[in-house]
Amino acid sequence: ERLEEDLSLGTSEEYKDDEKSIFSEDANIDNPHEYSKHENLQTYEPKRQPHSFFYLGVSGQIDSGEFNNRDGIAIKYDIVKGNRWKLVKGEETGISQHGFRNQGASKRIVWNFPFEVIYSSTNVKEWPQIVLYGSGKDFRGREVIEFYGSVHVPTAPGRHTRYVRLFQPVTSSIFGKFLGWIKGNPASYKDAPNLIAKGEGREVTRVQSGGLIKITFQITQRNLEKYGYKTTSSDD
Repeated sequence: ERLEEDLSLGTSEEYKDDEKSIFSEDANIDNPHEYSKHENLQTYEPKRQPHSFFYLGVSGQIDSGEFNNRDGIAIKYDIVKGNRWKLVKGEETGISQHGFRNQGASKRIVWNFPFEVIYSSTNVKEWPQIVLYGSGKDFRGREVIEFYGSVHVPTAPGRHTRYVRLFQPVTSSIFGKFLGWIKGNPASYKDAPNLIAKGEGREVTRVQSGGLIKITFQITQRNLEKYGYKTTSSDD
């Protein structure tokens, strides 16, 4: 009986030691290297753990547009962002079908072309922009880009509507315009996404109004407040 009592006491003390080593010593729970080893799920709080990135979800569609005396327009988009932004999911470029105006008095062309991307980052510098191109067929059936525009992705979560004014580069001479028309190569920008998004050097080019495009955004965010950024929801 004495031996059985000693064995039971030893087992109990041994269990208490194990319990103490596993479920106690919560002092280091705030250490980012300790929570992964800690086995006490009752004191584990995900909100207290460090965040490696914040996330930005951008979805929506290019709804419609109006152009000056032009029809059969397709819209291409490129998303331009800084080097610290990493693409998690989605496509950063896309092109719609060719849209045509209604038979009625309306000049509106409808595409309803969707887009969706998710980014991760640690800094809001060089916030993403969407660069738009409007292209159509010339008299020989060649696809040429005629219109450009850009808009920043909204910073607040929620649903947003944006109207993007497009512009069209103009050649400096009548002869140059005629030559571009013959060759199917009208005035255009090289490295268009970065030039249009950043605007460096664009001030020396001549442009004219090209039309208007309506875009709908749906923005979601996660962990921005952990990096000191505060945004408010919006529905406009």
